[in-house]
Amino acid sequence: MNLASFPREIIDLILTSGDLELKDYRQLRLVCRRIGEIANSYALAQLKFNVSEEDLDLLNNVANSPVYVRHLTSLALHVVPIKKYGPADEQVTTRHADILAGRNTISLDRFHDGIKSFVAKIPKLGHLKVCAFIRRNPSAEPVPISEDEALFYAPYAYFLVQAAYKSGAALQSLELDGIHPSAFDTGGYGLYDLGDWFPHLTKLSLKIIDNDNNFTEGHVSDCAITMNRGVIRGALAKMRQLNKLDLSFVLPDLPTRESSLDGENAWERHIDLEDVIPLDVTWPNLENLLLARIKAPRQQLQALILKHHTLKVVRLELVDLDKISWKQFLPELRRGMDWSKRRLVLRGISYGRREDEARMDENLVLDYEYNDFGWDKTDVLAGRFRLGDAIEKWMREKDGTLPLDNPRWWQFA
Repeated sequence: MNLASFPREIIDLILTSGDLELKDYRQLRLVCRRIGEIANSYALAQLKFNVSEEDLDLLNNVANSPVYVRHLTSLALHVVPIKKYGPADEQVTTRHADILAGRNTISLDRFHDGIKSFVAKIPKLGHLKVCAFIRRNPSAEPVPISEDEALFYAPYAYFLVQAAYKSGAALQSLELDGIHPSAFDTGGYGLYDLGDWFPHLTKLSLKIIDNDNNFTEGHVSDCAITMNRGVIRGALAKMRQLNKLDLSFVLPDLPTRESSLDGENAWERHIDLEDVIPLDVTWPNLENLLLARIKAPRQQLQALILKHHTLKVVRLELVDLDKISWKQFLPELRRGMDWSKRRLVLRGISYGRREDEARMDENLVLDYEYNDFGWDKTDVLAGRFRLGDAIEKWMREKDGTLPLDNPRWWQFA
């Protein structure tokens, strides 16, 4: 019995219930020896792989199937470190230790040879529309990532992107999660070519590791230095059809309660907006914008939002607005754009810089998820809603009545 023997209705029900992960395919292998036979159902268009050493044969079967490749339009890749070599961070740190000690080392390429063999065959997948490198298992909760892990994963992301480019596919959506900034260096892993490779992208999501653990005041991180070269800014300038843009910078691991409360230097480290966003470019179809751990003057960020009249959702996470409080930022945004069918979401900690006479506690937006650092969830939630009520009251007094069909066009999420 093979998969083609199953009633079409059952196959459709299984395959349209959500993206299948590899463990599901292993169950299907009881009735289907080669994963390529799934193509016979003409039902599966999306494929998610949790790739480990023993899974590469399955990947190759996909690439080698002359029938299946015509139907595969979405590929998400999650890499599992090869177990016999130890965890990802240990595989990298061991190599670093060998270099420092003057011992013979084995190139990290040995860990990537298997995926390279698959990538060499991906050019056959010329119908890809969606491509994603997911650092974590899609079904798992997000966890902090170390710099060593980011270094381990970077080549895999590049291999996937390169493969999609070589396939000649008209890629529409690209997601890269947990990318080390060195991947964007010229001569590195080649991600500096994104704008030339995929100028017709409509959706782009980049989550980049701000890999420098030095939180000393005034210190400029390696990530900030790399971004200052304008690699991402240049790539985005060439992608004129973007409908959704997610650009996030994350720390390699969460700061401790002590470091966040004593100096808050960790919270204050952000990437300059003008280094990563081409401010002279307008995306005529942009509907969804997410910026995380970005800093910018009020006028700069306001101008970016207001000139995109197509925007429907704007998310600002851990954004540092230099010398600005909500008392100017929100009302000016509201006056500059019709928000009756739009939404602004603030998340995390947004600092005010006393541009007006607002007290510091009025300028802080605390997200309840950060109660791990010692803040009581109830107090934080209460404070968040008190701040929200204060903003709404102030806006009603100073800026007239809010839109009746969308009284809270902004929210803390």
